[in-house]
This record gives sequence, structure tokens and C-alpha cells, in this order.
Amino acid sequence: MTFHEAMDYIEGLKGVPDKHKGRPGSRMAHLRPLLKKFGSEKHGHPGKELSFVLVTGGNGKSSVIRILAEILKAAGYRTGSYITPALFELRDIIQINGRPISKKEFADQMTFLQELCAEFTEEGNEHPSRCEIEMAMALHFFREKECQLILWEIEAEEIPEFISVFPGILTCVSTSGARDYRGLSGKGLMDEPHEKVEREKSSFGIASVLDATGVKRNFQKQVFSCGGYKNLTLSLLGSWQIENGITAIETIEKMREEGFTIPEKAVYKGLSRVSMGSLPGRFQILTKKPYFIADGARDGNSAEKLVETIRFYFPDRKIIFIIGMQQDMEPGEMLRRICPLAGQILTAPTKGERGLSSYELACTVREYYDNVTAVDSAEEAVELAFLLADKETVIVAVGCFSYLGNLIRYVEKISEKKNQNIVGKDVHGIK
Repeated sequence: MTFHEAMDYIEGLKGVPDKHKGRPGSRMAHLRPLLKKFGSEKHGHPGKELSFVLVTGGNGKSSVIRILAEILKAAGYRTGSYITPALFELRDIIQINGRPISKKEFADQMTFLQELCAEFTEEGNEHPSRCEIEMAMALHFFREKECQLILWEIEAEEIPEFISVFPGILTCVSTSGARDYRGLSGKGLMDEPHEKVEREKSSFGIASVLDATGVKRNFQKQVFSCGGYKNLTLSLLGSWQIENGITAIETIEKMREEGFTIPEKAVYKGLSRVSMGSLPGRFQILTKKPYFIADGARDGNSAEKLVETIRFYFPDRKIIFIIGMQQDMEPGEMLRRICPLAGQILTAPTKGERGLSSYELACTVREYYDNVTAVDSAEEAVELAFLLADKETVIVAVGCFSYLGNLIRYVEKISEKKNQNIVGKDVHGIK
């Protein structure tokens, strides 16, 4: 397969229903028979040789994984990361040491999986869904590359089933808005049925910015101290990123207890290497004059933190919001928090099976805020926002990642012009 053929194949699987979606743990149960097919290969089950750090929670999972990956890389470990959803390309969900799987590697993996799935269905099984194939690809690729640690993003409900399939669970960590699974260690865990694993609330992995001291913030970085670490530097903006940094550090401390060698200098180095460019769509500043920011806030919790950050960096500024949501999202809590800051709201459509039209979203927004305009595309939203903005205006694009990726690429493309403050006017041919 070429890369384009591989993408055509995986895109074609959108029509294969994920019958297990929304049923806790069932997706992993359905993945289990597919993984048994790997057992016929010379290397055996792809997950049996891997060691996992599971990351669950409401918001911040990708940030915690990215920070952990950089710290572990600085400590000399080869790590694989499974992060969903993809912002730009599907390849982004499978990474080794922070670098996405290459197009050639992706095509090679998909060729192998296509043949495996053909055998699987010939045996009378249902064809695996796109998500199941993506997970199987990640596991197979990480084993081939001999990754020493796997950072795996997972829903909390899937953890017990995941543990029953994969024995090498080192620890589980929760970001804000989720319950922690402290004490889930691979050692001795499989002696008990996974149904008996207790889910208990714990402070481990649920960090608070209140745990940090000496916080200093500007548009380039944040500096903070926690525990025995002084003056840690993080280039990601927003108070929640400090929380994610502390969560990652607590996880590193837990791994040290399990025998991993991770020097303190690796923690400092790893944190400093994580930038807005390596985590796009997380309060990412795309342009200045006017400021254009992209952030994946899509619920009340993330919107509250976004509002706090906007008020810190841009007090008393006019804010133009661009919003794109999917059908299964409930934007009410988010809108209650961001609308008091809004000077104008533009709604953009989202694509795909769960896509939501800009008109439908605008009708929902109008229940909370009157000054809203529906546009036909994310690109048109960008152009209109630039037209409405002056140098002091701040444009903030929020919502689901399914539309933010195209929006970010479009802003980066047109911001290459020298006069960023009139780029919207230039696009429309108005001087």
C-alpha cells in the first residue's frame, strides 16, 4: 500500500459501525479477538511485551502525555504515545518520542493490518472498526520499534477491560475532572479479576495550580515551583498547563518508586521542551496584531480555565469568539462562561458523521448571547473575524478539534503575509 491507499482504506472504514461505542469497556473486549490474530505471528500478542502508563480524565490528557514523553525522552527512554483525536493528520495519534509515525511506516502498518482483518472476517468475525484498527496499529508499531514505555490515552470506563487484556500496566493517572486509579500496578494485579479492582478517589494525578508556588507568567512561558523542584519552565500557557505539569511530575515520582531511573535534570529539560507548537490547539497563539488564539475548550471545565487565562493576559479587551462543535457535545456550560467576555461570536460548521451546522450551533448560542453570526466554513470565520478586529481585539477559536485543525492551518497560511492586521481585508480584496 502507498500512504494514499492506506488513507483511503482507513477512511473507507467510517461506514463500519462501532457497535461497542458508548458501552463501557466493550471496545477493548472487541479488540481482544483481533489481537489474538497477532498471536499467530512470530512475535506473538503485541501488547504482552509492552509496559503502559494509562492517562485518563476530562481535559489535559494529551498535554500530560506530551510532557511525560519529553521528560522520559530526556531520561533516555524510548516512549510510544497514543493520543486521540488527531488535530491535523491521522498519523498524529501514534508517536514515538513525540514524533508521529511516518507516511511510509503508516502505509506498511496498514498493509499488514488489512491482510490481518481480511483473515479475521473470513473466520466469521465482524470487521473491526476504524478505532480498533488504529489501536491495533499503535500496539504493533510500538512493539516493532521496541518502545520501553507506552503512554496511552484512555477513557476511565475502559481501564478495567484494558488491564485484563494487557498485563504490563505500570500506573494509571487522572487529569482534572476524572477519578484516579491509584495503586493499579501490574505486579500482582492480574491475580484478581479486574471487576474487583476498586476505583477510589485520590489526590494522586489530580493536581491543582494551588500546589504550585512562585508562579510567573508571560506570553512566552510560565515559571513555577512544586515539591522539591524550583523554577520549572513551561512554554505552554494557561493555569491548567501548570496543573498538567504537576500531574506529570507526580507520575514521574510514582515511576521512580517502581524502579525507573529518571534524574531531576530530565524533569527540567523535558518540561522546557514542550511548546505551543508541539501541542497545537491548547491556547496556541497563532498571530499578533490582532492576537489570534486557538484552544480546544469545549465544556464548562475547560471554558472556565480558558476564561481565567483570557482575563489574565487580555484584561478589558474586545473578544471575538469562533466556535465549532459536534452534535454529541453539550455547549451550554461552555457558553455560560465565555459569553460574558464576548464582543462577537461566529459559529463555524463541523464535518463528519457527528458534524453540526453553523446555523444549528448559532441557534443554540443565541439562547445565551444575541450577537452571533453563522458562517459557511472555518476559513470564512477567520476572514470575517479579521475584518471585524482591530489591533486591540483578541480572536479566540474554541470547540472541537475536528474543525480547529483546518482553522489553524488556514490562519498560519494567510498570516505569512507581512501585514497580519489587515490580512482579512486583503483576502476580501479591500484596501
